[in-house]
Amino acid sequence: MTWKSAKAVAADYLGRMNLPPSLKGAEIRLADYKSDADLKFLKSADEWPLEFHRMVNGAIARELRKRGARVTLIKISMADYFAWLSEGDFNNDAGTRARFILEKTK
Repeated sequence: MTWKSAKAVAADYLGRMNLPPSLKGAEIRLADYKSDADLKFLKSADEWPLEFHRMVNGAIARELRKRGARVTLIKISMADYFAWLSEGDFNNDAGTRARFILEKTK
């Protein structure tokens, strides 16, 4: 897994998002994970190791910044997730984990 492959994944992802050419003034938050274990637990469908996930995030952030967006990486961990889970009436499942990530990054 190389920087070149990370850029290709990022380009594919951004291409599917249909973003406008200019993102001036936009604030975009990307999920980053504190450890490989956090990534594997919270995004079980993500088969990438943390290092590659961070490379893809870096490539995405670079392109978004070129378009004028302000990008912030939000650290996410299992500990944060379980604290959030205990505050609500949620089931511990993939959908709830996706909801947690979405709430942290919106």
